[in-house]
Amino acid sequence: MDLLKHKFLWLPALGLAALFLLDKVFFLPAVTDHTVHWQKIEPAFYESRRLLFEQLKEEYPERKARGEKLGLILGTSRAGEFEPEIFTDLVPGSYTYNFSAPFSSPVFYSYWLTRMQEAGIEPAFVIFESDPVVLTETAMEFTMQYSLDWRFVWNHTELFRRLPPNPWQAEGAGFSYDQAESFASTALFGLHKYPIKLDSIVANNKSLDSMGVLLPFSSPIEYRDYIKKILVLANQKKLGGIPNPMLAQKRPEEMIEDAEEKSKIFLKNFKISPTQVIFVKNALRNLAERGVPVVVYWPVSTREYFAKAQEYKITTEVQRPLQALIDDINANHPESHIRLYDPNPDERLQCRSFFDSHHLSGACFPELSRLIVENLPGELRK
Repeated sequence: MDLLKHKFLWLPALGLAALFLLDKVFFLPAVTDHTVHWQKIEPAFYESRRLLFEQLKEEYPERKARGEKLGLILGTSRAGEFEPEIFTDLVPGSYTYNFSAPFSSPVFYSYWLTRMQEAGIEPAFVIFESDPVVLTETAMEFTMQYSLDWRFVWNHTELFRRLPPNPWQAEGAGFSYDQAESFASTALFGLHKYPIKLDSIVANNKSLDSMGVLLPFSSPIEYRDYIKKILVLANQKKLGGIPNPMLAQKRPEEMIEDAEEKSKIFLKNFKISPTQVIFVKNALRNLAERGVPVVVYWPVSTREYFAKAQEYKITTEVQRPLQALIDDINANHPESHIRLYDPNPDERLQCRSFFDSHHLSGACFPELSRLIVENLPGELRK
């Protein structure tokens, strides 16, 4: 067949190929600097975890040869302020990398645990954040957009996944076909990952002064570049942690209002994700089989928010099944040491100052760290 005589056959395909190639422009930093809103710092955080992993890979062999033990913190922004120096004091001979990222989830934790295991990196202990906030479908969004890779998604996807009525009974590889398809769309198409929004472009090109923002930067893009530099410095100096020594506390009436607002977002219509449950199970079982001690950390919140969680029966719906899962794993793996620690009812935690219902003040993290480490095996704490 003479294709030159039948242009209607190849011109549409050529046009689609041209559009596909043009779309790749929207992945370029020179473009995203202007299309991604300057206050949206999640892409920078997730990219910094890739750099942190490369740093860990480079220094792990030498530290292992010196007999140093690796600790890992896997969590959301609520775990971002744990300091490596505190854990070194509490677990002698250790160094602790903090792989926390904004609104991450067990899918994110599993991804980095898998990457580390493939690279021959063996942690001596793991702090594994889990509560209703991280166990929803929504909590996967940033991970699917800014983390993961094709091989991980392929290896953890079931084309014909069948789920039981009770999400805590879900088993399998991980993702559904629809979730894998969503990842593929984001990975392949720049406009899907970084959609063009006129208001973002306008905001990025305004001066901060004109927006009433009191920051020592002339432009929003300059501010975002500063954040990226801070993340690089945090990787180098704090192994991924971003400690903040401030002791902040909102007024009681503000805390009540914030707890009401947050509970409507995270608790009122809470629905657990079977996918997240599967990744929790697979990650904890894998760590148990390798004999890696784990503290499943239920993040501390304000007393007002904790009361709301009890009102919505979150303890019944999430914490009890999670504890039952941990008990089952420990029973089936004699070498396993997994503990669930919820500091909310623990009266020993005296420092309870908060930025908001979910975020503890940085000055309180040393005390919280000590309580968490108490759940690790005694031989690590000697």
